[in-house]
Amino acid sequence: MTLNGYVAKENDDTPWSDESWQAYCDFVKRTKNIIIGGNTYRLLLSDPDFRGKIGNPLVVVVSTSQKERGSAKDIIAKSPGDALGAVEKAGFAQALVEGGGGVNASFLKEGLLDEIYVDIDPVIWGKGKKLFSDMEIDVDLELLEVLAISNKLARLHYKVKK
Repeated sequence: MTLNGYVAKENDDTPWSDESWQAYCDFVKRTKNIIIGGNTYRLLLSDPDFRGKIGNPLVVVVSTSQKERGSAKDIIAKSPGDALGAVEKAGFAQALVEGGGGVNASFLKEGLLDEIYVDIDPVIWGKGKKLFSDMEIDVDLELLEVLAISNKLARLHYKVKK
């Protein structure tokens, strides 16, 4: 995200540095699954090469619509709990909730996030889409680790205090 908390521009553009995209792809490859919302699904997975770049993970889409059907093996879940159930049923011990802001906020609000990883790209945008959309909840975090991925990119790792 940007230093001021945006994960995409208002027009959904994500002009991240090469280091940011590589760090993201490597993280998804390690996790081997992602949970995303419908808009993120349409934006990221509309690029036919993108699945390969992120290691062809299990993709679970949180949506009440059925229009997010890019691959027969993708799973549509109607709620955050259903999405986690699908990841667990597929044999994974951990799930990567990848966004967008609405999905991130819904998982946080339902108490379903244990940890948060944030890669900070050294940019500031005047407007954009937030990492977590506005919600009626306050959450305390505990910093577990700060990792310099490159001379430009930092990863923050937090525990969600419950």
